[in-house]
Amino acid sequence: MNLIKINNFMFESPLILLLWAAATYVVANLVLGIIAGLSEAKTVPVIRQKIQDKLNEIIHRVKEEKHGDVIYWFDSDDGEFLAQGLTQDDIITALKERFPDHIFFLPTDHYVGFPAWTLTAFESVDEIPSVLTNKSQ
Repeated sequence: MNLIKINNFMFESPLILLLWAAATYVVANLVLGIIAGLSEAKTVPVIRQKIQDKLNEIIHRVKEEKHGDVIYWFDSDDGEFLAQGLTQDDIITALKERFPDHIFFLPTDHYVGFPAWTLTAFESVDEIPSVLTNKSQ
């Protein structure tokens, strides 16, 4: 009987050697696939958080205040000063320069911002143009 010896493993025939190699390959790929899946499962929440952080950065809910003739816009979530002006057009011009790719939602059911930069009314989120939500209408 001829024995095939590879790294302290002895096989009775080439067929058994091939079966052992195939089984080892399958098990190794399964383990690597499981490891990759676990790694991906850990990165999905990280990616989701990064997307949420970016959206929180570019979408603002506006709190409007008026002192004398000057209108002030603040971010209602964190109180950040956004812009000021004598008219909303002045404010929009300032916002367009300072925040070119942001969107601002007013408590009067209007929004303004990228890409049109015109004050637009809406009754629900479903009416926001698809260019802002990435949804087709």
